[in-house]
Amino acid sequence: MLYRIFYDADNGLDAVIPAAEPEPQTEEAKTETKEAKPESPAWMSQLPKEMRESMTELNGFKTIADLANDWKKSKDSEKNALHIPTKESTPEQMKEFFTRLGVPEAPTDYNLSDFDVDADAIRKNKELFMSAAHKSALTKRQAQNLWMHEVAMYKAVSQLRAEAEQKHRDAFEPQYDKLLEAEYPEESERKKAIKDELAVITKWTQEQGIGKKLADSGLAYDAEVMHKLAQYIKSNSAGGLVQGKSAPDQQRIQGGAFDNYSAEFLKASGR
Repeated sequence: MLYRIFYDADNGLDAVIPAAEPEPQTEEAKTETKEAKPESPAWMSQLPKEMRESMTELNGFKTIADLANDWKKSKDSEKNALHIPTKESTPEQMKEFFTRLGVPEAPTDYNLSDFDVDADAIRKNKELFMSAAHKSALTKRQAQNLWMHEVAMYKAVSQLRAEAEQKHRDAFEPQYDKLLEAEYPEESERKKAIKDELAVITKWTQEQGIGKKLADSGLAYDAEVMHKLAQYIKSNSAGGLVQGKSAPDQQRIQGGAFDNYSAEFLKASGR
């Protein structure tokens, strides 16, 4: 119950009179009070009632000109947007899409950097990489970033390989020394024998053109392989020394142009 209090100026008396109760609000009225809807612009009265009620986002446009300008901007944005090609897209549309995306016209247009690590191998790898990148429609930025990772991995692998080869080199001479220990008890003799055998191998591999392959394979740092190779070369070299003895004359064993000459002539001519 609400009351109103009145003051009587003549008698100086207060009067308390019950005030009328306010009418209770309906749920709909409460909702309208809570969520006051913005007033629709006058131009929306030209739209059907269903559209006015469902398209309340149009209330933000005060005039039809504002609405038209916004529509034009959206159409321009749509025209300039990058649309993903479909099965119905023409070759020209496909090309335009990838060009705007940043894919170069040719693999060589990626302009990837060279690095001072095994230049020949890097160059070949780069050619293969650019070809694969272009087939995969990578952009220049994507290809360049991936290439940097590729080179970093290549450097890491090269470093590990170099460290492994260095370990083989460090262990090579001690292993070789141990192999010849029984045959050459004296250390100075072993060192000379190792030096002589490596000289024989170096000369032979140069003649055969396989020095680099032997080194790349890692066999050049395998003491047992090198020792056996030196023995093989010596045993198959005409006129060479095998364990301190003269090797058989291959010309006389196999026959040839000197067969009909006298022993004296052959001796004099070194045959």
